[in-house]
Amino acid sequence: MKKTVLAFLLAGSMTLSMTAISFAEETEVSTEAETAADTAMEEMTEAVTEAAGSYLTDCYDPNGPILLEGAMSLETSEMIAALENAEEMYVGPYYCVSGTYKGYPVVVLRTEQESANAGASTALAIEKFHPCAVINQGTSGGHDPELHTFDIVLGKNSVASSAWKSTPSAEGEGVDYKAIEMQGVYSYDPEAGEFTEKVDYPCDEELLAAAESVTDTYTEGTIIEGVISTSNEWNNQIDRMLYLHELTGSSCEEMETNAAAQMCANYGIPFIGIRILSNTGIYGEDFNPETGAACQGYVLNVAEAYMAAKAE
Repeated sequence: MKKTVLAFLLAGSMTLSMTAISFAEETEVSTEAETAADTAMEEMTEAVTEAAGSYLTDCYDPNGPILLEGAMSLETSEMIAALENAEEMYVGPYYCVSGTYKGYPVVVLRTEQESANAGASTALAIEKFHPCAVINQGTSGGHDPELHTFDIVLGKNSVASSAWKSTPSAEGEGVDYKAIEMQGVYSYDPEAGEFTEKVDYPCDEELLAAAESVTDTYTEGTIIEGVISTSNEWNNQIDRMLYLHELTGSSCEEMETNAAAQMCANYGIPFIGIRILSNTGIYGEDFNPETGAACQGYVLNVAEAYMAAKAE
């Protein structure tokens, strides 16, 4: 009996010793594997960053056309009609027309409605046309109590107003739509070599200067610098409009600008959003389709001013 117990204990001791040795070896191998994996990841990141920087530079052409965007025919038909040497085509499923305006190369892109379409169509158009700049324009609903239908907002900034994190609350405590923190969306930062989160997407200063230089050509409303709020929402509650204005500084809301701004940031393309108020629930002003044409007329003047400044 004693011999049996001793043999069992010795066997157990040997098993534990072998296990310890095996664990030590596995730990060493695991550490070496992790180190090798980390090194490989760093090398891959450096390579991808270098390749991305080169690739993005290739997609920007300072002598390329200016890309003018609108989500639907209401927001693009006037610009298309103004083009000379017009050629219709598609980028993916998205309709666009290339041509010239006042002697300058222009592409008009119908992004279709909502953020995913705006982002995808903008990226595809950048890949195909290598534009010198992008202007996303069209109709919007008012947030700023100072604004009325036919007023125009030059988007000094744009924000994704649906990109937020809510404050935690327990079941049964209700929903507080004001208990949120803005999160922003991600775009490629060439200096950091990675995608970084941003709440505000500022416009290009040269495009803004061009827009400011032709404000006197617009006589159907006022023009201000402001913040364009983008989300796949249509807000009809006045308190929510006013809250978004308070939270983000938004002048108006729509569904495309910030998504296009995000793609232009990815590619390093100069960008500005320009939006006309087609309606404002704050004053009970219903949607006016004539605002689409009014905005396009002004944006064509902005494009001409920008291209002329670049040609000097």
